[in-house]
Amino acid sequence: MRIVWAPGAWQDYLYWSRTDVRVRDKINALIGDIQRHRFSGVGKPGPLKRNLRGFWSWRITREHRLVYRVERGILEIAQCRIHYQPEVRPVVLFKRAARPAGMNLRTGHEAILVE
Repeated sequence: MRIVWAPGAWQDYLYWSRTDVRVRDKINALIGDIQRHRFSGVGKPGPLKRNLRGFWSWRITREHRLVYRVERGILEIAQCRIHYQPEVRPVVLFKRAARPAGMNLRTGHEAILVE
């Protein structure tokens, strides 16, 4: 399953990489779990409502959530920090691009940074 990060979500991930490696590792584990089970598993994943319909939320910590959706075999990560930002920018797919410099997930996940 290909992974696409919204720009803000990628910034969230980089924040965790710099400030709390345990949270980053938990995000990596959740991404792997989503790839295997999509909408079930440890961490109480649940569908979101209203303007976030179609997205799911998975608990990272008591305060922070991973917000994502899976469409056409693509995992779109909208955010992975702060509990439910009021507006999640939609993820837009572009033609396959070279991986931007500095984009290393250490997880083997294929990802495209969307700007």
